[in-house]
Amino acid sequence: MNESELLRRIAATLKRQVGPATEEPLAKSQAFMASVVLDKVANQLDDQQARQLAHKTNLSQLADVLPSLVGDAPPQVLSEALSTFAAAPSDLTVAAVIEALYATRNDLTEAVFETLRATIRRTLRADLDRRLKVAG
Repeated sequence: MNESELLRRIAATLKRQVGPATEEPLAKSQAFMASVVLDKVANQLDDQQARQLAHKTNLSQLADVLPSLVGDAPPQVLSEALSTFAAAPSDLTVAAVIEALYATRNDLTEAVFETLRATIRRTLRADLDRRLKVAG
């Protein structure tokens, strides 16, 4: 049983057993509200796990596509960052790619730079949108 399922079971117990068995009105309402809060936290945990999986998948896809967008002879710094990112896609390694991209901007054509920047930005924006959806 995972954390969210445990929280849902506790919420159900509060809602179906503790709340109805409690005589005092304030305690009864607190039991019911606690069940609502626990359900919400369980949903947030599930959403977080789904978001993390989607982000990991998106980073892997990004690591696969970026080398084809850079061209045949990328600057050494950018090439190394892309290799590290491809080997271990993560927020940390994509940050290194972004740093290398800006460090080598003058060595790239404007079209290549913008294509790389926009592709990375779309992936990171998708993760931000998922995070904001949970926060809202």
